[in-house]
Formats: sequence, structure tokens, C-alpha cells
Amino acid sequence: MFNQPIFMIKYFASIFFFFVCLAFSKTNALIYSFNEFSPIPQHFVRTSEDLYEKKIMSDFKLPNDIYFHVYRNEQRIGYHKVTFEFEKDKKSFKAKIEINFNVKFLGFVVYEYEHFNTETWSIDSSHKQKLTSNLDNKSFQINLNNIKTKTNKNGTQLTCEDSGFGENSLNLPEVGKFPTSYWNSQLVTNPKLSKTKVLNTQDCNIIELNINKLGRELIYKRALFASRYKLTGKETSGEDLNIDVWYDDKGNWVKMIFVKDGSKIEYYLDKYNETK
Repeated sequence: MFNQPIFMIKYFASIFFFFVCLAFSKTNALIYSFNEFSPIPQHFVRTSEDLYEKKIMSDFKLPNDIYFHVYRNEQRIGYHKVTFEFEKDKKSFKAKIEINFNVKFLGFVVYEYEHFNTETWSIDSSHKQKLTSNLDNKSFQINLNNIKTKTNKNGTQLTCEDSGFGENSLNLPEVGKFPTSYWNSQLVTNPKLSKTKVLNTQDCNIIELNINKLGRELIYKRALFASRYKLTGKETSGEDLNIDVWYDDKGNWVKMIFVKDGSKIEYYLDKYNETK
């Protein structure tokens, strides 16, 4: 006796099996064809090292932009700002420094100072052994690749351009030198240091600084805790350097005071300028 339901099941099962076999054979042919004639482009290949490096770089955070109001003997004379931006490859970044001072007497400008500085720093994470959930910038090493500055010092034009640092990492003061841009707190916080050589960003001359930590204190009318450092030395002109600089607990540059030509120069962060 003809069993129609069983016949229909076998009929459709055979058709299904036929198409599965056909699809499988075409897939194999396509895979073979792709592997034989269309190798995967190299820029699509991602090794575990590539993914690790990408993850590492994504954890590096640029420093916060800095804006200081600058005062001479209690009178505002200008500003000093530092901005940061990644390069396209995200493996380096630029620090751009701009300073503008104008000292006036009876409404006339008697002293003018302008300074423009671009520093390019590479980000090195090769010493990192493993990823953690609480990465911070202390896990990275940054190396100064090049620096280019232009200064107008009351009509005298000065320049500094240097890209020959190579492996002399400028964030390792024991083997290198720092630029006198001060935003990088490693200038003063390296525990191995009591003195270091710094690069005068006006003229590329070297200055040897003595560094002393004076302690931690409340600044801006007790609004912020910061560590205070005393920097002393001599400029190439023979002029004495005597600078007090403050960094907060995260290593951010937050204040500076120095004496220049008998005048007291004070830096106040924009956020706390109203406390002046």
C-alpha cells in the first residue's frame, strides 16, 4: 500500500540533501579560489601583538590643556598656554606652547615677549608586561622626538630646533635632558634626581638645574593641594635662575613663581584665577 506521507518526507529530504551538497561544494571552490588567487591583504591581518599594541595605545590619555594667567608685580601681563593633540598614528603626540607677555608703562608697551614651541613626543609601551583594568599614564614612557621653537624677546629673535635625540630619552633625566616647558612633571619627580640638565627652549643651550622638593602645601586660598619644588641654576647668559613650581597629586603643572629682572612673575591657573 502506497504511504503518501512517508514518500513525501523521503522526497523532500533527498532534495534538501542535494542542495546541501551543492552548496558545500561551491563553498569549498570559493574558498580555494580565494586562497589561491586572492590572498588576504596584509593590512587586514591583525596579529595578537597588533591588537595588544592598539589596546595599550587606546589607554594613553593626553595631558589636560593648561592655561595660566601671568602677573608681574601683581599686574596681569599676559598668558602661557599648553595644548596637546595626538598624531594620526596615535603613537605620538604634540605639545604646543604659546606665551605672550606685554609690560606697559603709561599705556606704552616697554617690554614684549612671545614664545611658540612645538614638541613631538612618542609613546612607548614596550616595557608593559600585561594589561590591567586600571592603566594610567605612569605605565608609559614618553620620549621627546623633536622640538621647534621661535621666540621674540623684546625685538630679539631666537630659535631652537632639534630632532637629534635618538635613544636619549628626554623623559629619563639621568641619561638625557628636558625642555624648559615644565608641563612634564617628571622633570622634578624622578626619585633618582637632585639635579638635571634642561634644554633652554629659547636657544637650545643646556642649563644645569638643582632640584629640591620643598613639601606639599595648600595653594589658591587653600583650594588645591600641590607639591612645591625649588629649581636653581644659571642661564647661559650667566643670569641666576630661581624658580618655584607646583604640581598637583596627579602630576599636573598648577603654579609657578620666579623673579626676572627684579620683578616677581606669578602664574595662576585659569580655574583659580579669581583667587588672585
